[in-house]
Amino acid sequence: MSKTIAILAPGAMGSAVARRLSENGARVLTSLKGRSEATLKRAADAGMVGTEDDALAEATSSSRSCLRAKQWRWLNGWPR
Repeated sequence: MSKTIAILAPGAMGSAVARRLSENGARVLTSLKGRSEATLKRAADAGMVGTEDDALAEATSSSRSCLRAKQWRWLNGWPR
């Protein structure tokens, strides 16, 4: 059974986390209400699914994307 995970901030870091989660079979939810075109594109490219704020509570877990530098580099495929 795949997990459903909510990413609360779909910016650069949240999208990087979402991309890895999506690549590994997770369904990633986020709120895109009031977000910029750049954020909408980044979220779509990362496999995130836009949903209403109250639907985020249905996720099995959530993340605010607080990562250390080493984790950030891993998410972005560094070193290659």
